[in-house]
Amino acid sequence: MKNIIECLGQAEIRTPKVFLINSHRADQFDFKKMQMSFVETVSDLKRDAMILSLTDHSEDILEKKVEVLRKQIPDAAKSVASFAKHETGEMPKLRPLMEISCLYANQLGISTSSLQIISKNFKKDVSELKAIVNMKIPAILASERNFAKYCTIYGIFLEGTETDEKNAYQHFQIKCESVLKCMLEMCKDESKKLQTKIAIWSHEDTK
Repeated sequence: MKNIIECLGQAEIRTPKVFLINSHRADQFDFKKMQMSFVETVSDLKRDAMILSLTDHSEDILEKKVEVLRKQIPDAAKSVASFAKHETGEMPKLRPLMEISCLYANQLGISTSSLQIISKNFKKDVSELKAIVNMKIPAILASERNFAKYCTIYGIFLEGTETDEKNAYQHFQIKCESVLKCMLEMCKDESKKLQTKIAIWSHEDTK
């Protein structure tokens, strides 16, 4: 590493950024530093896209993903409310909201597919993982019925007559924002707890 930096210096490349990585183990050496270096040097739009494309769930990346997703909530809620105008019935109106919530779970590493991978890597049942972290998100997102039941907490279902349609949809949009904010925070908290456990298990495996 030192020789590489010296050679780059001789080539008049000032303060070069050199990273030692293992292509097969992203958790080793400077891989995370390299990721963050890329994130910090691109434009805002590219940065957001790059952050969401990262598969690492370290605390730094987790916080940055949450920051990006949180910024998108107002526009997401507006889109859901706009979509709901053309739908009838409760669940069709809520389905886009559920899809966004599933995106949060996937981005933060607590979706069913993510848990299955972790389960395989650490030889633990998915049900055991859920119990250890006291997860609520997988159950909420397990079915449309469960998600609709969760949404009733916020009184989210559209009500009103044609005469107050505008107010009804504005109210619906506000409720959608509330649901998305809560879902994102729950995903964040459960992901943090899970990553803490993973760090402990990984350390135990190296003993």
